[in-house]
Amino acid sequence: MSEGLAETERAAIRAKVFTHLSGVVMAPTVSALWERGALELLTSTPGPVVFADVVKHTHANAGYLRVPCVCWHRVAGLSNNRSTTARGCAR
Repeated sequence: MSEGLAETERAAIRAKVFTHLSGVVMAPTVSALWERGALELLTSTPGPVVFADVVKHTHANAGYLRVPCVCWHRVAGLSNNRSTTARGCAR
């Protein structure tokens, strides 16, 4: 008789928890990006937006800005395309 959850069940629970944590990170991040005009840049530019342009526009630290890009992928269920790091943010 085995005790506890199977590894696949534990993995499914971890996936749900970590997706939830990504969502928690998104609220203050989206607020900060809105205050710096990044959301306007992303919505007003047709097609992909170059990541360096977002950094320049917002005067953000590129390392810190990459974190919400990864979270957007996880929360939105976007494909893991290495050419983009967020909705239309090309590297």
